[in-house]
Amino acid sequence: MISIRLTRIGRRHRPYYRVVVADSRRARDGRFIEVIGHYDPLPKPAVIEIDTEKVDEWVSKGAKVSDTVRALVSKHKERAAGIVKEERPKKKAKGAAAEAAVEKPAEEAKPEEPAAEEAKPEEAAAEAAPEAPAEEETSPEDKATDSEEEAAT
Repeated sequence: MISIRLTRIGRRHRPYYRVVVADSRRARDGRFIEVIGHYDPLPKPAVIEIDTEKVDEWVSKGAKVSDTVRALVSKHKERAAGIVKEERPKKKAKGAAAEAAVEKPAEEAKPEEPAAEEAKPEEAAAEAAPEAPAEEETSPEDKATDSEEEAAT
């Protein structure tokens, strides 16, 4: 039986796959009949290049499509058509990080518009008042000598 499936060609910790037409009795990375695309899962979004016409041609000849390739073909067709589905949400953090993540949305939910309105009169007053001269920056050594002089008096 002929199948359309992935074969891995990437190195260790860098997966990269070809979409191939192969005899189902052959090894995953063994001999194949034809390469009809490739899939790189590492970049975001993943790179999917598949010749859908060849997929349809092989399916009409009786080839079985693996579940993974079927999902990749549908995703490739959606991208080609301009349909963008929302990505699955990332996994929730565990432990203390999860608690912090839960608290952040509550803080963001506070209305900040009144605070912005209060800041507007202050900005107008700041624009009307002349700018104060900038203070000279002192180095940590100068601060240390100043505090020693104050302690001596």
